[in-house]
Amino acid sequence: MANFRCERILLRLNEMIRDFDPNGGLDHEELAWSLGDQTDYGPNDPQMWDYVVGPGERPRWHSAMAGLNTLRSLIERLENPAFSAQRTPEAVQSQLVALRALEEKLDRIDTYDRKFYLLAKDLG
Repeated sequence: MANFRCERILLRLNEMIRDFDPNGGLDHEELAWSLGDQTDYGPNDPQMWDYVVGPGERPRWHSAMAGLNTLRSLIERLENPAFSAQRTPEAVQSQLVALRALEEKLDRIDTYDRKFYLLAKDLG
């Protein structure tokens, strides 16, 4: 992703699903802060940022299952008190709520065998 200030994350699908709003119920601003940083992942682990595309970049589609595996690994790490000790409990809880909402969306997308990417946006 190019040098860009990511302030919101939007979910994009390669093909729509009837009666499904991929962005409904997501806290886009919280997601931008909740995808983690380098310290939230193992040295060779995929990161949620691998699924993010910046404005003007060509979309890179990913399987929902791949995204779910990465996301669930991040959630599992954040639920570990030893791992998240440097964060306030409120910050961890807010991050987990945002990530679980994304998990529900990706699970539904996987059910329909659709592809996704996460679009980085600024507040402008």
